[in-house]
Amino acid sequence: MIKQLVRVISAEYVRGHQIRIGFSDGAEKIVDFTRWLHGEVFQSLTDQTCVQTVLHRRRDCLLA
Repeated sequence: MIKQLVRVISAEYVRGHQIRIGFSDGAEKIVDFTRWLHGEVFQSLTDQTCVQTVLHRRRDCLLA
């Protein structure tokens, strides 16, 4: 049996660094990204306004 690839079809800011993610198989989950935001690479994402802006732009790409 071939498994179908599940894709992210939506992402919505919830609060803090929590994002509600919708998947092509109908599943939906709120993920808190706080634990992954350590170090210089992720410094800009510690600003919640930046996270909201990135998600807004990404949503536009997902819906295009």
